[in-house]
Amino acid sequence: MQKSKRQIRQCLLHEYKLGHNASEAARNICRGLGKGTVSRPTAWRWFERFRNKDYSLEDDQRSGRPTEIDLSELKQIIESDPSLSQLDVADKVGCTQQAIQYQFKKLGLVSKLGQWLPHDLTEYQKKNVLRCPTNFTFYIGHTIGLII
Repeated sequence: MQKSKRQIRQCLLHEYKLGHNASEAARNICRGLGKGTVSRPTAWRWFERFRNKDYSLEDDQRSGRPTEIDLSELKQIIESDPSLSQLDVADKVGCTQQAIQYQFKKLGLVSKLGQWLPHDLTEYQKKNVLRCPTNFTFYIGHTIGLII
């Protein structure tokens, strides 16, 4: 049974209030909820917070601001010029290349022949895929993959 971070942190706080040390708490929680539920370093980190009278079970604020990318703007940029690289799109949007890569993956876009295209086959392509007894898949005369 998968426990949420908050539930695990509640268990750690309970163990702390019982007077157990962090290693003992991690061992008890893993014994009760399953191996690997919480690591000793995680328990140590939370016990340090509890010793400093910080009983909040929420994550600390992280530095920096998460980049929010407008997906409609991103789609518009790609539709206007599908030959742009991820770095070019990142410069236009004002974020990192990694953020663009993540968004492209969410949108199901892949780079093929220098253009960003949907990863999935179109309905037309799906209808025109022929399976041959030699275990090769052909699409109107073009090899697109080997069936394993």
